[in-house]
Amino acid sequence: MDTLTIFICIVLGCIILWALAEEANKRDNEAKKESSTDRVIDYLYPENKQTSCFHAEISKTQFDEIKKYSLSILKLIEKISRSKAVYDAMSDLSVKCGGDPIRDRRVFMFLLKSVFAQDMKRCYEEMGHLTDNWLYQLKEDQCLALVIGIINGLSDMEQYDLFDKALSSPHINFMHDVEDLYKSLLDVGISVNIKGVDDYNFTAILSVCGGDKDDLEKYRINLYRLVSAIAKIDGNVTPKEQAWLDKMLIINEQRPEGAERDTASAIPEEELEKLIGLQSVKDEVKTLSNFITVRQKRKEMGLSLPEVSYHCVFTGNPGTGKTTVARILAGIFRDKGILKKGHLVETDRSGLVAEYVGQTAVKTNRIIDKALDGVLFIDEAYSLIAKGEDFGQEAISTLLKRMEDDRDRLIVILAGYTKEMEEFINSNPGLRSRFNRYIYFPDYSADELAEIFFSIAKKHEYTLTEDVRDYVRNALSQVVAEKPKDFGNARYVRNLFERVVQMQANRLAKETNLTKGMLTEIKIEDINP
Repeated sequence: MDTLTIFICIVLGCIILWALAEEANKRDNEAKKESSTDRVIDYLYPENKQTSCFHAEISKTQFDEIKKYSLSILKLIEKISRSKAVYDAMSDLSVKCGGDPIRDRRVFMFLLKSVFAQDMKRCYEEMGHLTDNWLYQLKEDQCLALVIGIINGLSDMEQYDLFDKALSSPHINFMHDVEDLYKSLLDVGISVNIKGVDDYNFTAILSVCGGDKDDLEKYRINLYRLVSAIAKIDGNVTPKEQAWLDKMLIINEQRPEGAERDTASAIPEEELEKLIGLQSVKDEVKTLSNFITVRQKRKEMGLSLPEVSYHCVFTGNPGTGKTTVARILAGIFRDKGILKKGHLVETDRSGLVAEYVGQTAVKTNRIIDKALDGVLFIDEAYSLIAKGEDFGQEAISTLLKRMEDDRDRLIVILAGYTKEMEEFINSNPGLRSRFNRYIYFPDYSADELAEIFFSIAKKHEYTLTEDVRDYVRNALSQVVAEKPKDFGNARYVRNLFERVVQMQANRLAKETNLTKGMLTEIKIEDINP
């Protein structure tokens, strides 16, 4: 055997040994992560309950939910900590703000976790749980120790006395060695919030330091879901907790101009349940969600999986919640791992069909590219086969090809009137073979429309006198009894509410000393002049 061959064998052997060592190290880290979580449970639930500082037990199911969202945030933090660009940008930013440069990756990871802890502190303060009598007596209090324990490991919990002293300080007091650096970064988060929309310290700082937009979006979503699970853990959401959860949704929805909106900042299944009416639609969506869950379990157990299509056809009159449910369904697809991003791109014929030959395919492909890893929602899809021209057919052909080419990255939902959509699907064998999941959206009842009117008023901080409520119920009952074929349902109610607000404005314009009560009250003369 010549020298070169021996050398190559040695190099290959070293590479194999290195790969095996890396794999073993990876398994060891995963085991440590799990054992750390188990030790958190042991620490929180010692055999001698009388010596425990906790007085309210969290069930295994509740713990698993807290663990799920905490680990999602930890995974994001670990991913961001490996970004050299963010590391360098954050270190430079700290120096510019009068702090110290970041010494190493350990400090960088510690900083990211600590800024997350500050966001948790803010959430607890807003919900009224960080008080002078902080004794871990409530389930919500216990959850904070769980979260910090999962993020940092039990040894950190013991070392920092379960973070209670740290969280009661203006800044985390165990960070004495990098305190100036840490405070300077928090100042950046505060200044960003003052200049622009409200945001969390973690995402405000990372957005300035070039953090990935998808990562920041995932952080906002998982933080909301974590805090939402904590607020509901005792079976009772207080007014203060609900007010903060509502504020978090507003924070998650605010974006700079031109930024892409996420489809489901809140938990999709909860948003579905909050919808007024639509029980048959809710049942269909739950069935689909359960099917995906069971399918994933089969995959985990190595069982075969038949081919399945998630493309849908939504049928029904306008204003029956088709777009809203599509947005929620996109969030479910994302949470179940079917889609990477789960955003919703809405369009119609005008967004797909061009005026000149050869341009429709380009226009359609451009929209589809925006929808990749999410859901493409095409409203009034039947209009693509308008008589007298074939540009719409070009859009359909392009769509069908992309649905096949990008079948793992694209889900399409077609929507429109029931009869017209049936004719549209049946007009093309390609459509008929790909769309076999239909969800019918029924018209709202008069009572449901009245509830929608009242919910819109509440959302925009208007109060309704009882005679106004009675008038709305009676008026909508009459409208429903005489409704035309293309009745607008919730869209009709929104238009009605806008007219009422305008009438109120006309009435208040004559007043000189307006009070908050006058500005929020809707009177009978505003709706029945």
